[in-house]
Amino acid sequence: MPSFIPEHCVIKSRAIAPEICNEIIEIGLKQTELSFGQIGGGKEGHEEHFTRKSGVGWIDRDATLSDGKTLFDHITPVVREVNAEVFKFDLDFHETYQFTIYKAPDEHYTWHTDGHFEPYNEEDCANDPHIKERVGGYRKLSYSVNLTHPDEYEGGHFEWCDPYALNPQTGEPEKWIFRGPQSAREQGSIIIFPSFVWHKVSPVTHGRRHSLVGWIAGPTFR
Repeated sequence: MPSFIPEHCVIKSRAIAPEICNEIIEIGLKQTELSFGQIGGGKEGHEEHFTRKSGVGWIDRDATLSDGKTLFDHITPVVREVNAEVFKFDLDFHETYQFTIYKAPDEHYTWHTDGHFEPYNEEDCANDPHIKERVGGYRKLSYSVNLTHPDEYEGGHFEWCDPYALNPQTGEPEKWIFRGPQSAREQGSIIIFPSFVWHKVSPVTHGRRHSLVGWIAGPTFR
């Protein structure tokens, strides 16, 4: 059974083997187009380092690893099992993976949500071959795979806010803010949560934190 945190996140500790995590890091670091992460997407996307300061790249979900399995094969069954047990969202397609690096002394991502308040439009779909025919769909479920051993970095905590509280940017009391336990920092752990949940990554103060972020979408919420 997954470790269910009542405040709307599920943690699957050590769900991905360390050797697979290390291989994903190698694939991500070989990319020539790693860049600073942007806020927003499409024509509205832009760098804004107060909100987000991290390196990002993109890895196709069908990238094949040394064991002959794809990234999709390793990760998606775990996430879909949690969805079936806990969230029960109607899901039907998966976006390309985002590989992320947070480096000391201060790379971070402040409060944000992954959910689109508007459905995918033609421009969104044109930028990702896996959703090119999914105009009108909504991003529903997010997850982050911790690829780095916890001894290799400090800081970089995953935190989230109860979605029924007010936007944490307005100064909501800390009792509404939750930090992932140690199990969430273990190499290969997956944090799974609805895309509308406010969350952040605190500044990395030592070393580097690598993660793989994924989103699964589906038809309009009912």
